[in-house]
Amino acid sequence: MRYGNCWIFALRRWWREGPRETYLVVRISRHTWVPHVFFAPSIDGLWVEEFKPLKGRFGWLVRWFPLYTVVFRGRVRRGVGEEHSGTKVGRVRDET
Repeated sequence: MRYGNCWIFALRRWWREGPRETYLVVRISRHTWVPHVFFAPSIDGLWVEEFKPLKGRFGWLVRWFPLYTVVFRGRVRRGVGEEHSGTKVGRVRDET
């Protein structure tokens, strides 16, 4: 597990893999008004990698004041599109 957020994770991967050959997919978070970003090495089948918080449920206070979006404890999810049965979840070595 690492600490960070979806933006740090996706922008770092995007820069390392080559900004002219990869994609950033941005959408509004399902839990709050903060934009969420995915890294996509290709748009064929739209495989994405994202950094997600470990806990999926947040109360109303956190939705209005999403301070956890700055840095949180999370996991890397890899898969096609949104989370589903074909998704691989795993640890990624720290590449610093």
